[in-house]
Amino acid sequence: CKKCGDALNTNGFCSKCSIDSKSVNYDSFRYIQSYSGAAMQLVKLHKQQDNHKVLDLYVSFLCSVLNPDYPVYIVPDSFFRRIKKGKCCFSVEITRKLRKKGFRVFFGIIKKSSWAKMQKLLNHKDRKKNAEKSFHLNKKCHLQIDSDYIQLVDDIFTTGSTINRCSKLLKDFGFKKVFAYSLFKAKFS
Repeated sequence: CKKCGDALNTNGFCSKCSIDSKSVNYDSFRYIQSYSGAAMQLVKLHKQQDNHKVLDLYVSFLCSVLNPDYPVYIVPDSFFRRIKKGKCCFSVEITRKLRKKGFRVFFGIIKKSSWAKMQKLLNHKDRKKNAEKSFHLNKKCHLQIDSDYIQLVDDIFTTGSTINRCSKLLKDFGFKKVFAYSLFKAKFS
């Protein structure tokens, strides 16, 4: 499915997403693993203990699915909130590690408001509103793009609100196609 990564029907969307397919701003979506069991433990290990070996595993996952010919953009996280807690910043660390692997990773096109609410605490409708308020184009970014395509990466896909909002912003910035990837796909409950 272009929206959630599940099994497809004839129009490129699964039966669940075909109703809402007009609001999808990304051109395709893939995820690496379902967010359960060992995947949940990896995320907890990374977020609670700031384990950098987990980031290396994330990067190896990403290298197996990303196209090295297209630039990459990592969904920005609450940089200052993580730094304030003494933790590493996912988007900064993944950007650094992918660049070392030879990927062109753009940074600074999208900004995330420091006051943004955590998506995991919100229902589907509120997640969409929160993503629209939280992410915006960085007016100070004057990056010259040399590709019509970009690959957008987020850590966990639940409702798609974050990836969808960031995809729209990347298209507003000038990219024609956004290929979205997520390390994990969670079930929304």
